[in-house]
Amino acid sequence: MAGATETTLRLIAEATDQKQAILDYVGDLSDYQVLGARVLVAIKPPRRKTKGGIHLTDTNASESQWTGNMGLLLKIGPSAFKYSGSGQHYAWEGIKPEVGQWVEFDPIGARGVGIRGLMCKYVDSWQIGAIVPDAEMVDDGTNNLLR
Repeated sequence: MAGATETTLRLIAEATDQKQAILDYVGDLSDYQVLGARVLVAIKPPRRKTKGGIHLTDTNASESQWTGNMGLLLKIGPSAFKYSGSGQHYAWEGIKPEVGQWVEFDPIGARGVGIRGLMCKYVDSWQIGAIVPDAEMVDDGTNNLLR
């Protein structure tokens, strides 16, 4: 993951406002275009210290970047959350996530990409399972250590 150093990831993970820390780090993405029915999600770096005071290793944190299922929605493709009538898994109805919201997604099939060095994933819009008001409420694989 060239670009985002372990120190940067640690600062984002420990920020009081992780959402703003991620947005500040990735910067302006107005010219970055996600195509089709995909969305771009920045993977939420895990907290490095559990509620019980256990410090997670860089290896634990690095693994969650690949296996994480929680992130901040950065960009939405033009066909995302729309029904084209052909080839889609289902017709999308109801609430649609917006840029800047935390989302939970199925990591299977998501493709990792570094945006200015921060781990992000391209996710098919139909793989978004929930809009989450608080990123700490979803178990990203490390939260079981946080209890």
